[in-house]
Amino acid sequence: MKICNDAVRILIALKESAGDIFLITGTIDSLKKKYPESTIYVACEKKFWNILEGNPSIKGLLEFHDSMYNYRAYTKWAMNNNPFDIVYAPAIQTQVVPGNWLNGKYAVHLAKFYANACNVELGHTFIEEVPTERFNLPSKYVTVQGQSGQDPKNYDYMQRIVDKIKLPVVQIGGKDDSELQNVIDLRGKTTFKEGASVIKKASMHLGLDSVLMHFAAHFNVPSVILFGGTLPEAAVNPDFSHIHVVETQDRGPCLTSCHLVECEAKKQGYSKCINNISVDQILDTCAKILDKEDIEPLEEIKISSYLIIRDGIKYGFPFEEAIRAARKVSDEVVVVDGGSTDGTFEKLQQLQTSFHLMSDTPCQIVVEQHEWDMNCPTLFGDEKTYAKELCTGTHCIQLDADEIISEPYEGAIRDLIKKNRLDDVLDLPCINFYGDTETIRIEQNFWKWRISRNDTNIIHGVHKAARQMDAETAQLTMDKRLSDSCEIIYDDTLNICKHKFVFDVKALEAHEKIKRGLISQEEYLLILNEIIKSSPVIFHYSWLDLNRKENNGSFWDNTYHGKRKATHNTTDNITNRVAQKDKEMLLKVNFNHPLKEKYERTK
Repeated sequence: MKICNDAVRILIALKESAGDIFLITGTIDSLKKKYPESTIYVACEKKFWNILEGNPSIKGLLEFHDSMYNYRAYTKWAMNNNPFDIVYAPAIQTQVVPGNWLNGKYAVHLAKFYANACNVELGHTFIEEVPTERFNLPSKYVTVQGQSGQDPKNYDYMQRIVDKIKLPVVQIGGKDDSELQNVIDLRGKTTFKEGASVIKKASMHLGLDSVLMHFAAHFNVPSVILFGGTLPEAAVNPDFSHIHVVETQDRGPCLTSCHLVECEAKKQGYSKCINNISVDQILDTCAKILDKEDIEPLEEIKISSYLIIRDGIKYGFPFEEAIRAARKVSDEVVVVDGGSTDGTFEKLQQLQTSFHLMSDTPCQIVVEQHEWDMNCPTLFGDEKTYAKELCTGTHCIQLDADEIISEPYEGAIRDLIKKNRLDDVLDLPCINFYGDTETIRIEQNFWKWRISRNDTNIIHGVHKAARQMDAETAQLTMDKRLSDSCEIIYDDTLNICKHKFVFDVKALEAHEKIKRGLISQEEYLLILNEIIKSSPVIFHYSWLDLNRKENNGSFWDNTYHGKRKATHNTTDNITNRVAQKDKEMLLKVNFNHPLKEKYERTK
């Protein structure tokens, strides 16, 4: 490109990205007013020229090269040995030496930062509007960007949101973005200017922190923008009330947004922080923009708790307390009796009747009897699946007859499910009592998978890696070191379901450290008390009464694996373990829990 002998030649050099290139047009507008006799050139990657073409304040475009970051080499940028009079490289601090402009909630909006770097006030952004008739779009639609070039920005559940929007949805973005279903697909089919013009005519834009968001902001299009890996303070002009920011409130192990290309927390097995934004929150925000008839409300959360039991009275299970606690947090409680002969089934029927007469909660108990086949290797997984299939809720809480669920405040579990309604399985903290109500045992794991979506593909069973066939009986069995047949698995793949910790991960860290002697008991118990006060918790009472636990061994002796001495719950194994209890890692505790008062009264 030939650069002429202009009165004042100004060069603005910034390599990328599309959003930055568009935002710099506000600075160009102000520079033109400050130097009205000037001619302004912009250097950027050639693929972004389309954003700037047609801008009346720009004389010409140059292809960026890295030497432009060196102010001493400015003569190399000019042609015919005719250097620029003024050179700006405002992106050095954001793209070359990152971090200088990101200051948490005090971050300056990027467009304003660039204007400040060029010593002008922020002016008006500009992109040339072009016809969009060739796309044959409906008169009313919503634009959606489902993916960007930075993984921490991408919300993995955008399809769930799109499915609730009744207006036609136009997917816009790069050709390599993941395809959404039931949309008008414009991925990679528009220029930047065409994309901006498509967004301008939309009733709403739903997307991520990207150039498309900036187009929507420029054209005053009401928008819902999701933020996880980037800061809204740096990306959204606070003067734009039509941009509705939905920012994650749960960054997992991260202290703040990262602005990385790849999510480091995801590599470590955590959920991306942007995925911790609930669908409910996004849809609620969309509902503030769209008409009622244009968006479908989410299905109301309904919670079903379920448990299986056999001879609970004989073996001393606190099943009545478990059911009463489950009833407080559920819309229904399903209990399947396995053929009790000790009065347990009759007691369940009494509870069912009494609950039906109560008016304190709409939750009722569903009681069924389903005879257990004690010779079935996969007995417990099969029976738990049977109970789960009786549940009518959207989500299920699985409990054992010696487990009591507790929440720090009324509605905590429902809030937890709403926030994570798209996740298949949620893990809750599990605290295991040993010998009395003031002693807990440090187990291998601090958590149990207890909440799941009520999906027919999510069942209890033996996962793929543990499956075996009994050569003698030709029955499915399992390696008891890997499975007890109760894992929550996918029915179609037999893989363990993807599950998610929904409590502060510092509890997991503390649990691993106490096992290795890296923190004191006092430090561990302090964190444990914080978890109990802030998170729903499972209190596990299987080993509370050691005499009862030894007596319970007779039940396991009669199971398929008990007869083959292939389970740790036989009488001999339990007796040996109790005899060596000094080898257990035990801690004294002093906190309230559901059975504390009951057992203290019996002392």
